[in-house]
Amino acid sequence: MPIQPKHLHPYPRLSPTHLKSEFTGKTILITGSGSGIGASTATAFALAGASHLILAGRTLSKLTTTASSLATSFPALKTSTFVVDISSKTAVAALFAALDTSPDVLVNNAGYMPTVSKFGDGELDLGEWWRTFEVNVFGTALVTQSFLKHRLAGSNGNAKTPLAPAVVISINTMGAYSQPFRAPGLSAYTSSKAALLRLSETLQDDVPAGVARFVSLHPG
Repeated sequence: MPIQPKHLHPYPRLSPTHLKSEFTGKTILITGSGSGIGASTATAFALAGASHLILAGRTLSKLTTTASSLATSFPALKTSTFVVDISSKTAVAALFAALDTSPDVLVNNAGYMPTVSKFGDGELDLGEWWRTFEVNVFGTALVTQSFLKHRLAGSNGNAKTPLAPAVVISINTMGAYSQPFRAPGLSAYTSSKAALLRLSETLQDDVPAGVARFVSLHPG
């Protein structure tokens, strides 16, 4: 039997343009959007018709590059950039205080990848190990809680026109599962991502469906 080809690039049926009925006019907040998956996610939402993309990340130059690229391809699109360390309460509070409208969608993409080091070899830096949890788990929880509070404040201020349920998407990895994935030397990363997966599941129970729904997305 011939080997089936692998699709390494999206084919037309998966184009974000098919989602314009859902995202036209929406405001999207994406953390870690200066490059990689975050920047690609921003482009996808622009193709889907979003009107305002809020780009957050740690490096201003990368955010500016993403915003400039979007402005060239989508002249009508509004973009805002914010330098934010998602593990900092002060920085996250400043981000949401600066927003004049409440985003409809939050994409938790920012994350931390530690140095590869096996737990039992005596060289693992537990400070960096814990930093992985501070960003991937605490940081994501902090941004998500702040986002939900901002949405609630917006709903209370517009009692006649309550906000529609929000969507919170957390970018995860197959490393969140014990099988069939193995990642020697990445105990902090995989366990933090497992915690992030469980957090998404728990929030689905904690937060009413009329407020927000939660998605844990695993690109690979």
